[in-house]
This record gives sequence, C-alpha cells and structure tokens, in this order.
Amino acid sequence: MLTGPGLSPDTVPAVQKRTEGWPAALQLAAISLAGAPAAAERWVERLSGSTGAVAEYLAQDVLSRLPEEERDFLLRTRVLPEFCAELCDFVLQVSHGRRLIEQIRQDNLFLIAHDADRGWYRYHPLFAEFLCGQLMQEDPFAAPELRRRAARWYAEHNLFAEAVDHAFAIPDAILAASLLDRCAMDFVSAGRITALVRWLDALPSDRITAHPALLRAAAYAFTFAHRYDAASVLLQEVETVRTRAAGAEDRQDDTLAMRLMLFGWTDRLERFAETVDRAVRAPRTSDAFTAGLTLNAAAFIDMTFGRHAEAQAALAQCRALCEPIHALYVLSYATCFQAAVELVCGNVVESRELLSRAMARVVDARQRYSSAGAVVATYLAEVLYEQNEWKRPRRC
Repeated sequence: MLTGPGLSPDTVPAVQKRTEGWPAALQLAAISLAGAPAAAERWVERLSGSTGAVAEYLAQDVLSRLPEEERDFLLRTRVLPEFCAELCDFVLQVSHGRRLIEQIRQDNLFLIAHDADRGWYRYHPLFAEFLCGQLMQEDPFAAPELRRRAARWYAEHNLFAEAVDHAFAIPDAILAASLLDRCAMDFVSAGRITALVRWLDALPSDRITAHPALLRAAAYAFTFAHRYDAASVLLQEVETVRTRAAGAEDRQDDTLAMRLMLFGWTDRLERFAETVDRAVRAPRTSDAFTAGLTLNAAAFIDMTFGRHAEAQAALAQCRALCEPIHALYVLSYATCFQAAVELVCGNVVESRELLSRAMARVVDARQRYSSAGAVVATYLAEVLYEQNEWKRPRRC
C-alpha cells in the first residue's frame, strides 16, 4: 500500500491510477511528496514521464543502460499509442521489430499487452511520456515522418480512425482530409458521428470543400450532430459543387435526403413531408445509405397518419438495402420505427424484443454512446415505461 506523510487518503487512488501500479513510480511519488501535503494534489496533476524524479530515474537507470538498437526502437515507436511487429517494421523501416518487442518484454521495460493474442502492445503512460520528451530532445523532426508512415500503414489495413489520428497529430490537414475523403461516409453510415465531427472541426473549411466525398459526409455528419447551421452551409456547398459538375442531376435523391433530415429535425414538418414525397418519387440514383434514410422518413410519415402497413413495408425495404452494408445508424432508426408501430398496435412484448436486440447490436458494435445508441435507448426507455418497469437500471 502506498503511504507517506505527503499522501492523504484522497491522493493515494489518484497516484495509483496515474502510475498504473508501477512500483518504482509509486515509490518516487512517496519520496517526492513526503513532507509536502499541501502540494500533493498539484503534484499528482502534473505527474508525467517528464516529472523530475520520474524522468531522472528513467534516463539514468533505464534508457542509458540499453543497447543503441533497443534504445532507438523505444524512442521511435513512442509515436505509436499501440503497436505490433508489422507496424513497427513499416514505420521504422526495419525487419527486426518482433525480436525487439520480445527483448523489451524480457527486459520488463514497461510494455503492456493491449491484445496479446494478436501481438499488440502499448507502453506504460509515464514511460511513453518520458520517451516522447527524449525523442523531441534528440531528434525533434523525427515524429512527423514516423506518423506519416503510421497513417499510411493503418490506411492500407483499413484502420482509418487510427490513420486519421496520426495525420492530425503531425499535424497535416491535407493528409487528414485525404484520408477522411476515403472513409468519412463509412463513419456516417456506422453512426460514428462524434468522432467524425471532432475531426471535421479540426480541419480548415477549404480542406473539406476540396473533397466531394468528404463534403457530402460532412453535411450528413453535422445534420446528425444537430448542428444545423453548419449543415445548411455545407449542403448549399454540396449543391453548388454538383450544379457545376456534369450529370449533377444524378445525385438529386442524395441532396433531397439531406434536406429532409434538416427539415425533420428543425420541426419544419410541412417542408419535411413535401421533401419526403419528392425523395420517394425521385429516381433512385444514390447509394443504399441514402435510400435507407429516405425510406425511414417515408415510414415516419406513414406512422404519423396511421398507415401502419405502408410504414412496415418501407422499413422492410430499408432493412433489405442497409443490412448488407451494415449501416447501423439507419438500421437503428428503422428498428425503432418498427418497434413504435408494434407499440401503437399494442404489441409491447414484440416492441421490447426488437429494441433489446437493437441495443445488443449497438453495444456489440461498440456504439453504445453513439447517435444510434441514443435513439435505441430512448425508444427502449419508453417501452420499459409502458411495462411499468420503474426499477430498471438507467443504463440499458
């Protein structure tokens, strides 16, 4: 148990969490805080691999004793929050990553198995911060190029979230926009709106408008994030770009889908209904995701006017189109609307089963706290209310 005259019972958990139980760091914390209770909280907040005692220990007792090859490997793989041998070889342009990772494991150099079965690891946070500081001191221009290679490797393996994070860490807005142009609609389709909007906010507007696919995804993302002013501006830009392009009319149903989402969520219901009607009658030239959005909207209109059979038919078409592309966002809404129809018809048990399966699917996809998770949870809460389950835990 970590104790000492400078550590209050409230401080101990914070130190243990920050050090992840690393014995040496715990001991250094106890020594540094001894006799200084007033400074304890401030010291814990600043505790990092560059904190005096920690950095001195790591520099003198760890890094300086290593062979040059192993030392260089540690410093340069620091730019990777997680890594495997193949990634290390690509980023460092070497062929001995697996051997060095195994050597680091044997030397107990603060390596933590992130996914041992697949050979993925990370460094202890304090050690990683120390390595970052050392690399900046010794080779301040190394990190950007290492991160560019990491972004390329992740993109080649269809791990675009990691690739984009590396591009922003450089920072390289041109690279980030280029990567997002390839994957942004996949994030929209999967309902990963929060992450996408965070990246879009970090991009200059001209980087977004320079990429048609990214511009389209951004218009959808800001709509789904309920940032309607920004979405309206982007939608106007989408329409302008398409008007200039040959065959712009081929994507009319796509822009109609964007419009109807804006009208629906800003309570312009008459315009919403008109646009849904136009979108349903428009030639289907866009992708399954856009068609699914339109069919969901049509089902919503049918539900509103009690046309339950028509609503169910539209939702069935939506599922048929969107299941093959795993469009979780659209499918979650389709299930919620289907459950709402069942609930209105008095089929509470069926409604709950639908929503419970939808919630399980969202959780399995690690999207519990996404827009898809929120809408499913809202509808499920209503069904639980109808079943008088007051003591149901808040987190479904």
